[in-house]
Amino acid sequence: MISTGLGDDGTTTLPGGKRVPKTSPEIECFGEMDELNSYLGLAVLYINKRKVKTIIEEIQKELFMVPPLMINGEDMKKEYVKKIEKRIAEMEKIIGSLRHFIVPGGSKGSAFLHVARTVSRRVERKALALNPKKYILIYLNRLSDLLFLLALYENKEQGKEEKEVRI
Repeated sequence: MISTGLGDDGTTTLPGGKRVPKTSPEIECFGEMDELNSYLGLAVLYINKRKVKTIIEEIQKELFMVPPLMINGEDMKKEYVKKIEKRIAEMEKIIGSLRHFIVPGGSKGSAFLHVARTVSRRVERKALALNPKKYILIYLNRLSDLLFLLALYENKEQGKEEKEVRI
């Protein structure tokens, strides 16, 4: 049953069963993760490359693992961090080095990936307040880097030039 009425008093249930206010730091963080996941779902609608779609869909599934791990005081497996770092390295080889700031935009898929990237940074900041274990923190930190590179890759694949800002 979706609607139980249990949250009518302003509380909700964490993974594991504990009831907390809907304004708790945990719920704030997990709500941001849900928003990130939703933007990733939106981005994938506009991306043509199967490889990128697969990466995003894997990230969406991985994000569901984070809240229960954080609540239980557990860490993410190091393999997830290695996988995301491998993805970053692959994209960096394709994109090359950057010398200037990039204006978010270009293709629709890239634009939504940029929004997801900024939400990802917010998730990381909210998660810091919950003192996550080492590999969760590293994963969340690397995630925004990967989303940035995927946005650039998507523009490249769509033939859209990046708009640089020189400061």
